[in-house]
Amino acid sequence: MDNWKKYYKRTTSKSPSKILMRYFQMELENNNTNKKAIDLGCGSGNDAIYLLKNNYFVTAVDKEESVIDKIKNRVSDTSKLNFVIENFENVKLDEADLIIANFSLYFCNPKYFKKFWNEITQNITPGGYFVGNFMGKEDEWSKDNNRTFVDKEELMEMFKGFKIVYFDEKKFNKKTVKGDMKFWHVFEIIAKKN
Repeated sequence: MDNWKKYYKRTTSKSPSKILMRYFQMELENNNTNKKAIDLGCGSGNDAIYLLKNNYFVTAVDKEESVIDKIKNRVSDTSKLNFVIENFENVKLDEADLIIANFSLYFCNPKYFKKFWNEITQNITPGGYFVGNFMGKEDEWSKDNNRTFVDKEELMEMFKGFKIVYFDEKKFNKKTVKGDMKFWHVFEIIAKKN
């Protein structure tokens, strides 16, 4: 898809996501050696590559097969890197100590989101973390019935069985990667599975 090629090109040089950086700054983990991470909607691979550099075994999940070469071309050692090319609606995950989803979960069709969320939560190891964000129902794009948007009450229900260590709700105007101005409604969350 042409739009995805443009998106990956525009985002390749970006830093890792702010929510992932916050997770590392909070120093929630003492030792990342042999830990497993899943990057849901890995895109151009900025978070996946950062996790590799921090000694994680990384499974990068995306629906676009082109991400494989884009990410592999940016790392010297791919021995700790695995790919799953699949839509969220059909993906099967392995267990992981960390699952990150940066501006990707809303791409899941609402009809399949509960099933997908169960797949995520069941595969975070006890004591492991979810790090990511969700698009809120006040977001400008929330009129798209094929995407998933949530409110705070839904999120709190989704994270029963987790200890929330960081939570923030943001509403702001900012340009998209394409350069279009839009109103954003975003929930950021870092949660530890009980």
